[in-house]
Amino acid sequence: MTEKQLETIRRWTDLGDLRAAGDLVRALLVEDAQDPLLWELEARLRAGMKELDTAAYAVEQAVLQSPKSVHSLLLQAWFARELRNLDEAKDWENAALDEAETEEDGHAVLLSQARTLLAEAQVEIDEMVEEMAEEDEDVPEVMQIPDELVEIFQDGLEALGDILDEDPEHAEAWALEADFYSLMNQPEKAVESRNKALECMPEKMAWLHAQAEEMERIEEGDKACTLYSRLFALEQKALKEAKNPYGLFFDPQEFSAMSAKAWQELEGYIREEGVTLDFSVVCEPMPSKEMVEEAIPEEPFDPWTAFHLVIEPRDIGRDLIKITLFQRNVERFWREGGDVSMHEMLLDILDDAAAPAILLADGNDLFDQG
Repeated sequence: MTEKQLETIRRWTDLGDLRAAGDLVRALLVEDAQDPLLWELEARLRAGMKELDTAAYAVEQAVLQSPKSVHSLLLQAWFARELRNLDEAKDWENAALDEAETEEDGHAVLLSQARTLLAEAQVEIDEMVEEMAEEDEDVPEVMQIPDELVEIFQDGLEALGDILDEDPEHAEAWALEADFYSLMNQPEKAVESRNKALECMPEKMAWLHAQAEEMERIEEGDKACTLYSRLFALEQKALKEAKNPYGLFFDPQEFSAMSAKAWQELEGYIREEGVTLDFSVVCEPMPSKEMVEEAIPEEPFDPWTAFHLVIEPRDIGRDLIKITLFQRNVERFWREGGDVSMHEMLLDILDDAAAPAILLADGNDLFDQG
């Protein structure tokens, strides 16, 4: 595999076009089925597409040549983490620690351990939120962190601190530290750490997006707009270089049909609640340049958002609620959604889009009832 081929695979992966990246990887595997890096890429791409059985086979092939190497052991820790088998991930990381001989190996183990701790903390928080929902309790914007989570956060930040003490330009460690602070409800510290990550890797799109969202959390809308514009420009450049205008997983007509089916089901529930608004749902491949450029600090436009909502008042008749779904972004959420089907994902996204409109718009029975 050449450096150019590897860069193309990474570009498509960053854009969310896992199918295009996977096609190239599989074509290269036909030529060289002994390359462990190709098998690792295949594993990560298959996991991203939720084809976990195929991903498991690819992991087995990737570690075949050197099963006891630190890299191989940490690859198996990653896959265990993908399956949410966090105790197993820790076992693989401990095995890798026993084999680590260089500073680079040690940093790789610490980074993996920190990722597992972050995943463990996220699982704990998700369970807390789920329990609140089951008991009909309001979920606070800033949650009180229980003692058991404090220890997890401390251990994770300590591991990352050990890396950064020895390598202050370790971009992934800075980015992961930002993720910890974000989960700990410390957005200012998250911004500071992620800025250092972006100083090292200024074109990492996932980090730019996370930083823009963090800016919105601390009400720095002008800075969020700047970051979103930068993100959009990088995406356009990458799509052009990849010679793929959108990087879609589903055929657009197929996606539109799935969206129409999900909306028909959701609209039935809405009508049963007495809502009499008029709705319009359309699908676009992705947001337009104008949407990003016309954003204002009070309303930053996220180019990775799944939908755009416009309430159009009308002099005669009911308000029109216009919902635009962005296919590429919906697909990104779907790939990150675990075992959620696209139909379930569309139902959730459309529900999120319709709910605030129903509350904000006049002329519907639910609104009039208060």
